[in-house]
Amino acid sequence: MDSLLPAIRVKMMIDMSVSKANYLVTASPSSKESSQERIKRELSDLLLNPHKFTQNSPVQDVPKKPAKEYLDSYNRDRQKIPLFQQPGAYLVQGAEIDAWKRLKRQEKQREGVDEIRAALNVYTDNL
Repeated sequence: MDSLLPAIRVKMMIDMSVSKANYLVTASPSSKESSQERIKRELSDLLLNPHKFTQNSPVQDVPKKPAKEYLDSYNRDRQKIPLFQQPGAYLVQGAEIDAWKRLKRQEKQREGVDEIRAALNVYTDNL
């Protein structure tokens, strides 16, 4: 449940922003200008200021190796191929694991600059 909190915080921020934007769009011209200015400031704060969606949420480091199921599936597949093809299968698996690690590192770097991405990834990493 804790892994869902950052995503919930993102959704609440989006919902509040949509609500305030809808108010500005549908407000009658006779509504007080001061209330419209206040709503504009609040909307600006919501959209432009950084948020801490992942506060108190465990952010996982890049895993050292892929999931056990992934590695087991490669082992099963290697047992089915002829012996002379198995070294090539090891090379293919090694290249795939290297690409996977590189992608995971890139994603963690992107999370460092995009709090919404980090918040949603906390949830998906814990699925």
